[in-house]
Amino acid sequence: MSFSKLPFKLEKQFRLKNWDYSSSGFYFVTICTKDRSKILWNSKFNFCVGTDHRVRSSIKDKIILLNNKDPYFYLSDFGKSCHRVWLNIPKKFENVILDDFIIMPDHIHGIIFIKHNYQERTRWSVPTQFGNVGLLGEIIRWFKTMTTNEYIKNVKQNNWPKFNKQIWQSRFYDRIIRSEKEFYIKKQYIKNNPENWQKDQENV
Repeated sequence: MSFSKLPFKLEKQFRLKNWDYSSSGFYFVTICTKDRSKILWNSKFNFCVGTDHRVRSSIKDKIILLNNKDPYFYLSDFGKSCHRVWLNIPKKFENVILDDFIIMPDHIHGIIFIKHNYQERTRWSVPTQFGNVGLLGEIIRWFKTMTTNEYIKNVKQNNWPKFNKQIWQSRFYDRIIRSEKEFYIKKQYIKNNPENWQKDQENV
């Protein structure tokens, strides 16, 4: 497992200066809905669970109360569509592997591994002094485009609620994972996200 060792002081930049986001490495990404609209899960449930089989909520008693269904069951129709598109990312981008991810009511967290060697360049690999989202940015753009198109189709065919101009925030957030320790910290963060969300909602 190879990680990038970069100065800690650079990590707060929106995009890391001169970093090629098509290069090999692990990336922790967050994608948020426009205005943080809670459209990714079924609103009749007041908690959220992980959607990947490797990611489960620790709120086991509530899962049991709801007939112990797979966490996928609790997503909205749009959330399920996002789940399907996310799982298709490696089919669209052959140099990409998905690790843990989770779909929350208004955002998605996931770890994406770009596996080709740093010296190998793709058509998205054009680093600049301002930083370049490269292949990682192309992956996120594709995901947003596919899910938005799916939503538009269902507005017309299945009376999904209309949306104002866009579904997703125009930007996404990323973190280049720099060490094995950080890798497992991010995985644990993903797994704990539903429980932390529930606590936040109870304290609103």
